[in-house]
Amino acid sequence: MILIVTNNPQVYEMCKDKNIIYLENQGFVDVLGKVRDLVHHNYMLLTHPLASNLMPDKTIYKTVILEQGSELDYGSLNVIEDAVFFASKVKRKLSTTLLTEDILEDMQLVDLEMVKDVLQEVMEG
Repeated sequence: MILIVTNNPQVYEMCKDKNIIYLENQGFVDVLGKVRDLVHHNYMLLTHPLASNLMPDKTIYKTVILEQGSELDYGSLNVIEDAVFFASKVKRKLSTTLLTEDILEDMQLVDLEMVKDVLQEVMEG
């Protein structure tokens, strides 16, 4: 089973009829924390949680796609643990109060573009 974890409203609207965990009004690091919890329950990463090196000081949106496995995938565990560590260390996180609706939509689009190819496969499959 494929599972999408996101806090991005554009991804949610595109995939709301699929297996999705929508973390509305949650932060970038919150998404990574949820993904880490799922990896501990035998999910494997299909997308890298820090694709394009966009950290919480550059964007507030994050989408990660996983697949359920039968046992703990240590490669996925190492990647997500490192991602949570590095994202949590970012000193200055973006404040949504300073961002216009246009900027928020642009950030949503960038996040969507990062996982678009995998999402299309999920939508077709």
